[in-house]
Amino acid sequence: MEQRTTALAAGLGNAGIREGERVAVLCRNHRGIIEASVALAKLGADVLFLNTGFAAPQIAAVIHSEGAVAVVHDDEFTPLVKRGAPR
Repeated sequence: MEQRTTALAAGLGNAGIREGERVAVLCRNHRGIIEASVALAKLGADVLFLNTGFAAPQIAAVIHSEGAVAVVHDDEFTPLVKRGAPR
């Protein structure tokens, strides 16, 4: 867990995530949601959990209203995220 979350934090940091920024997490109930949360905490980023039942417009609305700069998500949500958060 320590090695995976440190590697993930490094990757997220290299992708431009910085301390104090808000990052949305859209994952099912598995280790990925925990690993993403811990990695973001290591960076000092704020985690915004998204509901896995959201449609693309809901994802867009929450990301916009909460100021999330990125979305960490399961592969199955890629089409929704691309429509809801195209940047």
